[in-house]
Amino acid sequence: MSASLKIRPFKEYVQRERELPMLEISGRIEENRFVVTAMGCEIHLNTVTIGRDKWGTFALVLAHEQSLPNGFQVRVELEPDEDMPPGTVIQVLLESVSSEVAKETCSNSSLGP
Repeated sequence: MSASLKIRPFKEYVQRERELPMLEISGRIEENRFVVTAMGCEIHLNTVTIGRDKWGTFALVLAHEQSLPNGFQVRVELEPDEDMPPGTVIQVLLESVSSEVAKETCSNSSLGP
């Protein structure tokens, strides 16, 4: 069985290949699931539960890998750190499809479980 990992809403900017604009990747809690948005696509992660602690709202998501129909590969896994409590890393990879094709596939659709 996959481990449950704690994740909170976020917004990150990722540098891509030269001369391409930075890419915004964000995560939010929507109803009873955690949703990651990348390149205009909403990716629903395998969410166990939503909770709240003294730092705010969080989701428990399952560590997993999934291939999506638009060519995205999504990995959610533990990020160990010897100096801090472990965190969660979400990787959104675009495999063998151009970003234009991925965006077109994503328009007005949600992906994932």
